[in-house]
Amino acid sequence: MATVQRGGRFSEDGRGGGRLSRLQVSNWDIAKNHEIRKKYTVQLGENELVLKELDLLNEDANVYKLIGPVLVKQDLAEANANVRKRIEYISAELKRLDATLQDMEEKQNSKKEGILKVQQRIQALQAGKAKGYLISSAPKEPDLYQYMADYGSLLLQ
Repeated sequence: MATVQRGGRFSEDGRGGGRLSRLQVSNWDIAKNHEIRKKYTVQLGENELVLKELDLLNEDANVYKLIGPVLVKQDLAEANANVRKRIEYISAELKRLDATLQDMEEKQNSKKEGILKVQQRIQALQAGKAKGYLISSAPKEPDLYQYMADYGSLLLQ
């Protein structure tokens, strides 16, 4: 079974023999960001619902807060302020996560473009060698093996 270990190591046998590509790590980070954003979005909805309920109450209504196994009486204004602060905090976290997600997606797209360019170059070099057009002594034409090495290093960066 394949496992991912600390430090980005990937192994079929669990011993950390290979390495995850940065593109795979980037995909994993984006998925993790989506999970966290989903949790915050649910919390934001719950808190907005609580705020609407608190707004419907009269000034003299009793509000209780569950602290552990005990219900503690709380002032309506204090409860309202606490919920508003939670909503502000959650909204700020969602904005931060959105900015982080956008940055990660931009980096991922640039990695994909770089990999695609190297793959296209390798295919062009392979096609040239197959047709016999590529002369190994040509000074301006890089070696196919060098491009393959560059491709491998792109995956591991």
